[in-house]
Amino acid sequence: MMKKFLIYFCLLIAIMNFISCLEKAEPEIDPCSTGTWGKVERDGEEICFPSATAFFNNPNTSYSSFGISLSNLSERAMSAGFSVPASGLELDKAYIITNGEFNGESLVSGEMTVLNYENNNRGTYCIAGTFHMITEDPNNGNKTDLTNGKFLYYNGYSDCNPF
Repeated sequence: MMKKFLIYFCLLIAIMNFISCLEKAEPEIDPCSTGTWGKVERDGEEICFPSATAFFNNPNTSYSSFGISLSNLSERAMSAGFSVPASGLELDKAYIITNGEFNGESLVSGEMTVLNYENNNRGTYCIAGTFHMITEDPNNGNKTDLTNGKFLYYNGYSDCNPF
């Protein structure tokens, strides 16, 4: 009888310990909610890119361009760029994407809107925006609509996320 009680008691302690570990477990962090990230929907599936880079080259020249590069450390990667007029980058304005790709598919058309651009050229920056692209598979010509695209790329800003 005592053996049975000891077994049940040990089992009860083990279950209580297991439950307390579950309660203390850290919540899983969405890689597309903190840090630099990008995300897009493809055929209804949300794809997260927990690594983002944005660039603005040659501002206020006839060679001015803006672009993003997103990756998720697997086979999926995306890049897109557009020309910026010499008059400068305007926030909340849709620009036609001039080049890009998604996971080896070529860009056919699309647009990108920069919602926030702050860069003090001392390593502190905040760049965020939205995009929509249509890509084409070079192997079969199938086109894919990439919708609800968003990106956030920042360093040194505590309140950068406009989403």
